Amino acid sequence: MAEGPIITEEMRKNIGVESEPITYEVEKGAINKLAEAIGDPNPLWRDEEYAKKGPYGGIVASPTFVISLRHDPFMEKVKQMASFKRIMNGGNDVEYFQPIRPGDIISVTGKIADIRERETKTGKMAFLTLELTYRNHKGDVAAKIKNVIIGFA
Repeated sequence: MAEGPIITEEMRKNIGVESEPITYEVEKGAINKLAEAIGDPNPLWRDEEYAKKGPYGGIVASPTFVISLRHDPFMEKVKQMASFKRIMNGGNDVEYFQPIRPGDIISVTGKIADIRERETKTGKMAFLTLELTYRNHKGDVAAKIKNVIIGFA
């Protein structure tokens, strides 16, 4: 079993610290390509005429679209702070607040929301709760993703 904590002091100091934003311009073609890629036939993401008559007055991105708006520099920083031998995804929780539309400018920020450590029969485990926030160009929060990463010593 590993000696000492597997959660570093640097990780603890970064709890709640929001990263610099990464910005994306949402294109109608990207919305359509994602819908095609995942086999989602919903006309709200693809058919302009249908979507105009729908609840949003035009094409919007599918709820899964936010997953394509990554924040690689934030994730790389978390990876560098953590000295885990193995990691696995402990789950994702996505909240939606505003539809994402073609032409929106979406800024993505990340932060470590929580860290816990647990001793198990096989060694130490850390649970990192990461939070990504997606804001549109009006400053409205469009979505939030909480992702739990499980790290093993």
